[in-house]
Amino acid sequence: MTKFSLYYGVERDSGKLCTLGLSDRGSLGEFKAQCKKDISDPKIANKYSFLVLASDYGIVNRYKLTKIAEAPKVAKKKEGK
Repeated sequence: MTKFSLYYGVERDSGKLCTLGLSDRGSLGEFKAQCKKDISDPKIANKYSFLVLASDYGIVNRYKLTKIAEAPKVAKKKEGK
């Protein structure tokens, strides 16, 4: 396969590259839509530091992710009579 598109993530802790998608160059738009959806997902944002779209020409886009801290749970106050 000489014409390809690649969607991968860089793990936050180890810097290891994890392939999230590999297909022909025509599916680069699909990977871009999936990447934009994954950016807002807290599980993905906490696992990866970067999401990268690349093709056989080179890197197309690179998105830096920030860790999303979960909101603290607030206990409900009981009404006393």
